[in-house]
Amino acid sequence: MAATQSPYGGGLLDASFICLLGSENEEILTLSTRRLVRLTEAITSDSYTAPGVSDNVSSVVLRQTLPATMEGLGFFECSAVTASRMTPVPLGILLSSRQLQPSDGRFTKTIHIGDDITLSVMSTTGMLGEDGMRWRKLTDVDWANSLIGMSSDSLSHTIQSASISDAGVYVTYMDGTLDQHQFSLIRLIVTGSNFVFLTHRKNISLHIGRKGINSLELVTLQLCSYGH
Repeated sequence: MAATQSPYGGGLLDASFICLLGSENEEILTLSTRRLVRLTEAITSDSYTAPGVSDNVSSVVLRQTLPATMEGLGFFECSAVTASRMTPVPLGILLSSRQLQPSDGRFTKTIHIGDDITLSVMSTTGMLGEDGMRWRKLTDVDWANSLIGMSSDSLSHTIQSASISDAGVYVTYMDGTLDQHQFSLIRLIVTGSNFVFLTHRKNISLHIGRKGINSLELVTLQLCSYGH
């Protein structure tokens, strides 16, 4: 697991997060942290490096102390590698000086393919309205075209019938302030399908001349949608 005492404390002195990955009985080869999504369009040598200082508290616990600057925010990932598996755990931190934050306080949301969802943010001071509000979906593929024009001047962004391409980190900010990092971040995960297969079996007896009866089992699959 990953945890922080300061989910809204990025940029403050001693802001940090802890990664607990595994048990003392496991032989962990490496413990590490990194950024999940870079904060700038240009890719540099440290675009995915978690800023600050990493300390191994124990063989299974890693503490990342973030810098007291506007770089101390974002989505981070703790990872443990053993001989048989890798365990990644994500965590999000916003700046203490942020202007916006998720309305429900949730940095990460998970939905299924085909679901509808509305992402909403709120002003931390009550001084910002919808005019000038901008939304971007940041991925590691295309920053240049990340602006979501349909949700400009709005504190919410609605996605209908989500697909895998809707997954990413959504940034909400006041126009002209993106470089100040006072924005809100919401990570959207789109996973799997909201369909399941139900199995139905039927036994059918076949008469084959005088050689008796052979029983065959037919299996049919029914595609059903489920809610969650």
